[in-house]
Amino acid sequence: MVRLGNNRRKLALVAVLLAVAVVLAYVFLTGEPEGPDAPIASTPAQEQARAADLPLPESALANKNNGPTENPTEIQPKWETSTKGDRTHFSLFYGDIGYVDVASILQDRDPYSIVALLQSHRELTGADEYLEIEIVSARENERWGYEARFEQLMEGYRVEPGTILFSSSGAVGGLYADLINTEALYDSPVLILQPEAEAIALEAAVRYAATLPDSRGSQGQTLTTEILPGEMMYELDSEYKLRRVWRIPVAISGRKWDTALVLIDPETGKAIDVRSAIVQ
Repeated sequence: MVRLGNNRRKLALVAVLLAVAVVLAYVFLTGEPEGPDAPIASTPAQEQARAADLPLPESALANKNNGPTENPTEIQPKWETSTKGDRTHFSLFYGDIGYVDVASILQDRDPYSIVALLQSHRELTGADEYLEIEIVSARENERWGYEARFEQLMEGYRVEPGTILFSSSGAVGGLYADLINTEALYDSPVLILQPEAEAIALEAAVRYAATLPDSRGSQGQTLTTEILPGEMMYELDSEYKLRRVWRIPVAISGRKWDTALVLIDPETGKAIDVRSAIVQ
């Protein structure tokens, strides 16, 4: 009886040892079993959508690229201005620029609302109460809605251009132009009338022609000149100071060939410049 009991205990011990060996072998081959807090396995990379890789919404892209949005006033304004001599150059884009009268611009070509807008930003545009402009053209603009081109007038003469961009509601998205100080010519009288300016221009054109080479095959021909219709105009000099000039074209033909543009100071009668129209 004693021997039988010992054998049974030995068999039971062997069975326990075998069971432990099986468990250890399973753990060694497969790793530790997952418990209730084990992390969930990652999904395949192609099925994961990271926020950084997703396309931006259209409104965000529009802001990123500074394009039009439903509310352009929320975009960071880009306003720049610079003044040299009598000219102020400015560009205003985005932000709370203001509104214009759409119907008056498109239908009547009435610039009153553009003038008021320019004057409301006079610290940037240099526009004062004497500013006059004329709308040159107005049309649809695919990006902004509408655009109008205008030019500043001084004593009825066009001097500098500008453009305004606006929506159907009249909200202005962009405005850029060059404006001239309207007081720049108050001390510049006209003492030289056009007939006298033409005579001065003719003399200057003859002196200019003497510097030109003879035309090919022009041997024996005489030099002829002809005064073409001229006009009073305004221009900026090299220091951006506004000046009034007579612009008189003189055609040169025969032994030499060119058209000279002669600029005459209407106060002193001095020939300011002689330019070649052909080169221009």
